[in-house]
This record gives sequence, C-alpha cells and structure tokens, in this order.
Amino acid sequence: MIMNLINSLVNSLFLGLQTEDYSFFIAIRVKYTLKKEIIFLRRLHNLI
Repeated sequence: MIMNLINSLVNSLFLGLQTEDYSFFIAIRVKYTLKKEIIFLRRLHNLI
C-alpha cells in the first residue's frame, strides 16, 4: 500500500519533470557542453 503510494508519487514527479522542467534541463546541459567545448577549443588554440 505504502509502496504503491511512493511509486505513484515518484511517477508523478518524473512526469512533472518531463513536461515542465525538461526543456530547462536540456538548456542547462547544452550550456554546460558548450562551455566545455569552448574551453577545449581555447586550449587547442593555445597549443597551436
């Protein structure tokens, strides 16, 4: 009984994340990878 309640809570949380904050997470991930690539390119440029 309690496990079912917890499962439904977790499922609703994940559904909420997918609908509302998913684009937010994607934006953060894209920003982070862009930062890493820029740092990598700068290091590469400094080596050359």
